[in-house]
Amino acid sequence: MSNAQENGNGFKFAWIAFLWVCGLMAACKILYNIAWYEFAPGMHKPVTFVVGVLLFAVLALAPAVVYPIGRKRGASGPLLVLVSFLTLLIWDAWEVYRVTEFFTLGESLYYGLNSVFIAAVLAGISEMGAWEAYFRKKDKTEGAPGLMGPVLTALAGLALLYVVMFWNLGQSFFYIYQSGYRALF
Repeated sequence: MSNAQENGNGFKFAWIAFLWVCGLMAACKILYNIAWYEFAPGMHKPVTFVVGVLLFAVLALAPAVVYPIGRKRGASGPLLVLVSFLTLLIWDAWEVYRVTEFFTLGESLYYGLNSVFIAAVLAGISEMGAWEAYFRKKDKTEGAPGLMGPVLTALAGLALLYVVMFWNLGQSFFYIYQSGYRALF
């Protein structure tokens, strides 16, 4: 298979993986927002809990699904990064739109920078770095780029994820987030 065909297949498979992940995310969002208490009393809490966990798993793992599928087929790096983060951006835009119902546009856009979105992006950076290191290790060819960049990327993403979500139980990042809100609005 020629290099051009590989890149074409990588392009196609990366977008197909994105569509699957995005479809699963949309299904989770829809199922989460159904008024289960009207359809099946007593099912609201368990259904929304399961669907909510699945939704956040999809968001946390979207790059870990899309990146290796496209990378294995030869998609370019910039395309892989774009397609890997597109699900997260769509979810964030959906959430920003949702809160425009009760916040101003500026406040809604600022809400888009919440810790869940930032954590998903940082987790995605780590996942892509780890997958890139795996593929470089697997495809060892003379003169190929080394493992240092992807490994450092994965570790930096994990370190920043720790700061945003787990350091002081996320309160430190939330304080910075709230300080920014007060300064702007």
